[in-house]
Amino acid sequence: MKNIKCILASVFSLLITISLFAAPKQWHGFKCSEFVFEGRAGAFVEPDNPRKDGAWIWKPAFWGAFPDFDIEMLKRGYRFVYCNFTHDYANPKSIEAGGRFVDFAVREFNLSNKVSIEGMSRGGAYTLCFANRFPEKVAAVYVDAPVCDFSIWPGSKDAKLRADYFAKHNKADDGKFESSPIYNYKNLAKSGVPVWSVCGDADKTVPIEKNFYVYRKLLEDAGGISMLTVKNGCGHHPHGLKDPSPSADFVDRRQPSYMAKQYINLRENFGASLEKFKTTRTGRVGFVGGSVAETKALCNMAKDDLQRRFPFTQFEFVESGINATDATFRIENDIISKGKVDLLFIDISANVVGDTQIRGFEGEIRNILEANPSCDVVLMYSFTIPTQNNRSIRAIEIVETVANHYKIVSIDLAKEIKQRMNDGEFDCRLDNAYCSSLANKLCAAAIANMFDAAQARNRNSPKKTPYLLPKK
Repeated sequence: MKNIKCILASVFSLLITISLFAAPKQWHGFKCSEFVFEGRAGAFVEPDNPRKDGAWIWKPAFWGAFPDFDIEMLKRGYRFVYCNFTHDYANPKSIEAGGRFVDFAVREFNLSNKVSIEGMSRGGAYTLCFANRFPEKVAAVYVDAPVCDFSIWPGSKDAKLRADYFAKHNKADDGKFESSPIYNYKNLAKSGVPVWSVCGDADKTVPIEKNFYVYRKLLEDAGGISMLTVKNGCGHHPHGLKDPSPSADFVDRRQPSYMAKQYINLRENFGASLEKFKTTRTGRVGFVGGSVAETKALCNMAKDDLQRRFPFTQFEFVESGINATDATFRIENDIISKGKVDLLFIDISANVVGDTQIRGFEGEIRNILEANPSCDVVLMYSFTIPTQNNRSIRAIEIVETVANHYKIVSIDLAKEIKQRMNDGEFDCRLDNAYCSSLANKLCAAAIANMFDAAQARNRNSPKKTPYLLPKK
């Protein structure tokens, strides 16, 4: 009899865990199936054209609220999954249940083993705490007006919800709100998983000054990566951005399958600019080169990314991009003569192949570092043709030789574009691919992930000292 009871208990538990799908419905024009997981309501929304990598978004609270971001991700081929943890106040048992849910969803729906998780308001608190407990399961964290300190909300604002908080934690009201994100951030900080928050500066319900500003400082002081977009004059509602594309691009670039096709060589001498942007709240950034540097779209995306990482920093941007040219012999006049730069992006042309161009290119790099030994330099090259002839191969060799000599960053967009085209991600003429808007987004994503990698690597590094130039 005892064994029968154990078997029945196991079967009952299994039935609770297994999804119980109702008849498919429509959600904003997409097929939606409802299910139950351990007594929690859930929904699985399928895109019209699912991504091959099983990428997915999990929203643990407020199903259907402010759905623009979710709809955009569905259009991009992400599966959208909801499982309700809205009223748990990120208590430890609910966080563990969330871990089981992610494992279940990966198996049941054949999803990527890394989820991109989004959360609004109290859902943001759950999102941050879940990512801190299970950073290995997370690709990206996107929160909007997140509760970061439960003593502020609901603690000081709503007596009924305050009582509910302690009831959900199975303890008397002792005035301690240990499940708040401000006490649960160190694992996430060490993981290198970035957090992007969107907040209104007029939010009276979850004031940014007492929530995300506090959390952001704690996370960054512990070595974490955070980005912030402040909506001027916006209260707690509406959540989200008017145009969800930037937040969707953020999630896109953090997918493991996407990052696997990026070719970023960080090398040793990068990080002084990021330290300066953070500590002095000032920065001067230059863009120089050919068609990629000339494209305003790329420069604007890179500027936006820097401003999200350093929202209180005053930047000055110097742009010198001229189509069908390279940076050789122009850096002195276009950049250095106008003052020191802390960070310089150089778009390299395939024209850098002759001995004169080689010596000129290497000399320009040296001039930059002599003018400012703390300058961070990023070399980007995107020239690519159907068979990569000797001219372009020689140019790549030159770029990498100089980058290795001076231990500066190089980003091989040529290789990335060619691989993505070979994999069928897009179709355009190879010799013009880097001029397209898509290639600009690829370049901006590579720059953003380079920043992520640098911030993660420099977590425990001492502050950068002025660069010691090698011999010519």
